[in-house]
Amino acid sequence: MKISRHKEHNYSLDLLRILGAFGIVWFHAPGGVPGKNIGYSGLVIFIVVSIALMIPRIPSPGFVAKRAKRLLVPWLFWYFVYGTLNVITGNSFLPAGISPIDAILSGPKFHLWYLPFLFFTSISIYYLIRLLKELEGLKAVILYASLTLFLLFTTGLWRSWSMGLGPPWSQWTHALPAVFIGASIGYISGTNSGKKSAIFLLLFSFIVSCVSLLIIHIGYKGVGVPYLIGTALTGIAFIYNLPRSDILANISGLSFGIYLTHPLIYLLVIKFMKIQLPPTGYIITLVFILSGLLTMCIKKTPLRLTKWIV
Repeated sequence: MKISRHKEHNYSLDLLRILGAFGIVWFHAPGGVPGKNIGYSGLVIFIVVSIALMIPRIPSPGFVAKRAKRLLVPWLFWYFVYGTLNVITGNSFLPAGISPIDAILSGPKFHLWYLPFLFFTSISIYYLIRLLKELEGLKAVILYASLTLFLLFTTGLWRSWSMGLGPPWSQWTHALPAVFIGASIGYISGTNSGKKSAIFLLLFSFIVSCVSLLIIHIGYKGVGVPYLIGTALTGIAFIYNLPRSDILANISGLSFGIYLTHPLIYLLVIKFMKIQLPPTGYIITLVFILSGLLTMCIKKTPLRLTKWIV
């Protein structure tokens, strides 16, 4: 597959990961916090960036094992952390009232569905690319862009149906277009020169943004808003690289850990600060910062396993 690897560090993507992590902390704030659809764009950003950066690494020795270490090891670790907390606080280890497979994939905390989803979709894209070896360059972009637009244009058909399925399938279905957006951006940025890549990225981001506006117009703001913001910001980040910033790079390195730890911080902040719900922007920002500090502390511990759990 004739795809060039990203040679220089992209500091715009560092900023984007930080914004994405904050958006997820915002979305998961308990109570009726305004702007949750905006916050959910952070999840779209996480998926799009992860898949886009994965594309140039295929084929890669030990790809599946590396994805398992990166996604399934932390999933299992935090699975038991949050499940144990559920039991300690008088709740069931896994969600009650749904089938065993749904409960297992949903996990003991509402955000853990993301890791097995990203693992399975990453592996699916990996084997699809290996299977369609002759599909390169523009042909690959057309395939994944077409799948993106098909899913977004048919939002009215699958959104209500998927919501009826409940977790985690409603989240998985909602997140699926982001996988194909990421694959499209990965191929566009990896198979074209700088100026040509920028033009294609602008065009693709513009088309997806227009479709997202249409989705908002017909009443599916929960899909349209996150995809409008997430795709537009990701497209810009791949086009324009900010000047070098070690601060951005270091904070960005905490974003995955912030995603994993912020429900724990919310639990502690609400319990010990006795705040009223919904939390203010100050509390949301505090949870974001404390989650980052906890992630930093975990990364600084000498245990070898810590590099895999955040």
